[in-house]
Amino acid sequence: MVQSQFVDKNKLEYAFDWLNNNSDRIPDAELPTWMNEKFMKARTDIQHEYCDVLSIYLGFPDELLIANFKQYISHARQKGIVPYDKESFTQTNFNQWAQLQVLAYADLSIWAKLTNIIIPCRVMANALYPTGERGEETVRKTLKPLVKKLLHPVTWNLLGYQAGIEMQEEIFQEKIRGEKYPE
Repeated sequence: MVQSQFVDKNKLEYAFDWLNNNSDRIPDAELPTWMNEKFMKARTDIQHEYCDVLSIYLGFPDELLIANFKQYISHARQKGIVPYDKESFTQTNFNQWAQLQVLAYADLSIWAKLTNIIIPCRVMANALYPTGERGEETVRKTLKPLVKKLLHPVTWNLLGYQAGIEMQEEIFQEKIRGEKYPE
C-alpha cells in the first residue's frame, strides 16, 4: 500500500503534467528522463532491485497502457533485470537441502537469534547430524552460506514463482484428466 508520505510530490506532479500534455504520444516514443527516476521515497515491504512501485493511470486505452508497460519492461531488461527462470531450482536442489537439514538449520538459527544465544558450528553440526555423516566444516562452509542465500527475498520470490508455475501445471493436468478442481 502506498502512503502519501512516501511520494515525492514534485516528481509525481511532473509525471501527471507530462501525462496530461502528451496524450497523443505513440507507444514506442522516447521515454522522458524522469521515467528512470523513482518518485517513491520508499519501496514496498520487499526492498530489492526486482520490485518497483508503479502508478498507472487507468483512464488511458488498454493498447496504450500495455504498449507502455512492455516498453517499461524492456527498459528494465536493458538495465540487467532478467526474468525468473521457470526451472531455477530442481528436485536435486530440494533433495540436497533435505540432506543438509536446511530447514532445521534455519529454524535453530532463527531461534538462537530470537533468544540472544550463539550456537557454535560444532554444536549445530552435532544437532543436525547426530550420526556424524557431516560436521562443523559442512555447517560453516556449505550450510550457513546456502541458508543465507535461501532466506534472501529474491530467492523467496523465485521459489514462490516456481511453486506457482508448478501449481498451474498441476491444475491444468487435472482439468485435462477431467478431475474436479474448485475454480
